[in-house]
Amino acid sequence: MSDAQQKLLERKKRLVEQIAELDKQVAELRRRDDRRRAELAGKAVLRYAQDNPQFSAILRGILDTSVVQKRDRDLFELEDQPPEPTPIRREILVGVRQAVKSN
Repeated sequence: MSDAQQKLLERKKRLVEQIAELDKQVAELRRRDDRRRAELAGKAVLRYAQDNPQFSAILRGILDTSVVQKRDRDLFELEDQPPEPTPIRREILVGVRQAVKSN
């Protein structure tokens, strides 16, 4: 292999490493944006629920069927165990999970 070919291969290797690093940075920015969107949406929904009792009850039902970890349930002051899904709760839960998966 000639000296010029060796230099080109080394340059290619550095460029591939730089691209991989940029891909990591882009992925991290996307994760941050996703977290920020979720935070903003959550704040808006909670603010809306404060002023709208009907929506608040729906949100509480969604949280009650969707949040399963005790630590997380404690944040929303939910009972320790999620209730058994009723057909309506099951329908809400399935709809929420489908919406989350599609995004």
